[in-house]
Amino acid sequence: MRNLFIVGFLCVATTTSAADAAQQSPTTTRCLKATNMNMSAIGDSTVLIKQAADRLWISRLAQSCSGLAHAKVILTLGGDLGTTICRGDRFRFSQGADLPVDPQICVFGDFEKVTREQVEMLRASVTHSQ
Repeated sequence: MRNLFIVGFLCVATTTSAADAAQQSPTTTRCLKATNMNMSAIGDSTVLIKQAADRLWISRLAQSCSGLAHAKVILTLGGDLGTTICRGDRFRFSQGADLPVDPQICVFGDFEKVTREQVEMLRASVTHSQ
């Protein structure tokens, strides 16, 4: 996972200047406080996290989780349950509260702060690619 991040960083560094990259770089964090949080899927590779005060975050998964796009319930596993979710924490999902949990395990990536407009553009791009 670390090698993939470094490769991505090098690619950005070779296509933009350091000043441009700093200006364009969104706010990212490794962990979020898990209070007043609502999660939903955007496609099979991204989780949207809504927090109080209209804070929006996305986590792009290192590997897509087949069927995540239709998830109604996202359940975190392990980690510091109840207080934080962090990059590398695992989760499962279900198509509904009364339906069985999917057996595959998905893993959160970094958490990137986004705007409503960015979320809508991401949703539109996922819809068009399906």
